[in-house]
Amino acid sequence: MHSKEYDLFISYADADRAWVEGYLLDALQQAGVRCLTEAAFELGALRIQEFGDAIKQSERTLLILSHAYLANNVHQFITFLAQHYGLDQGIWPVIPLIREENLKLPPSLDILVPLPATDAKESEIAVKRLCQQL
Repeated sequence: MHSKEYDLFISYADADRAWVEGYLLDALQQAGVRCLTEAAFELGALRIQEFGDAIKQSERTLLILSHAYLANNVHQFITFLAQHYGLDQGIWPVIPLIREENLKLPPSLDILVPLPATDAKESEIAVKRLCQQL
């Protein structure tokens, strides 16, 4: 029995939308993983509130890390929210998925074990590992 509404909240930059929506979501959903993305956020709602709710409703938070994602300061807020919520719950819910080679991660993410997905083969392995863990 699932304790949360979703297995995974996926946070990503617009630049990574094609890969996430065209590949990752399909693969995860076919494996029965219940996913939530910003696309489900209520129009006109406070984004901060929507991010907080998404993190609380999901077992884990998957960050799709790319240069575009790290250039957007929203990632810092999402990481902070997820890690803070994780500390409150006694879990570590953040999974960093690396989409680009030579990505310099901020210290808050550099301490986590990343999931590389910089090419088709790594992406396939990453999806399998996610499905196993979820």
